[in-house]
Amino acid sequence: MPDRATRSRLPCPAAPLQDDELRELRLTFDRQHKSMFGHMAPEESVEIVSYRVRGIGLVPPVELPRFKRTGTTLAEARRETRRVRFDGEEVDCPVYQRERLDVGLSFAGPAILDQLDCTTVICPGQTARVDEWKNWL
Repeated sequence: MPDRATRSRLPCPAAPLQDDELRELRLTFDRQHKSMFGHMAPEESVEIVSYRVRGIGLVPPVELPRFKRTGTTLAEARRETRRVRFDGEEVDCPVYQRERLDVGLSFAGPAILDQLDCTTVICPGQTARVDEWKNWL
């Protein structure tokens, strides 16, 4: 059975509505309200609380800027070492400042990537690489 949000949608013609179309839309609303809530109030006014609009159009492609290599090494991006536990075993784990990691750098875990809004853990056996948009692969 469709959820309440799906059942409460009423299709509406895109063109300006004529009086007979408005009456039909109201009847459909009242029937649907009775089906969902067990009552209807055709003498009461109806309030539209949300519109769902779908648009289709062409947009120009977006070209994201690519970062160039700066020559920063992995050692230069390293902030510290922390004791970290993986599978019950403690290891010394390098911590890198994510913003300082250069395009093209890759390394194997374990490692921690720190940044202002997020911490990423590269587990033992995983590898990480920075692409030209500074994404992690």
